[in-house]
Amino acid sequence: MVAAFQKEFARYAVDKGTIRFPLSEPVPVKLIGRIAKFSAKEVAGREKAKPAPPKNR
Repeated sequence: MVAAFQKEFARYAVDKGTIRFPLSEPVPVKLIGRIAKFSAKEVAGREKAKPAPPKNR
């Protein structure tokens, strides 16, 4: 995810996937929304890739 948002994260401190937004600036709500949507798509993609559990008969 960090690579996907590299330009946007350039102005923030990023360490091991943690993004630190400065308290002296307004919260970047639109950026956080885009990060959440990106993350949700990644999780959904992983869920689709998982094999279905065996059916109990």
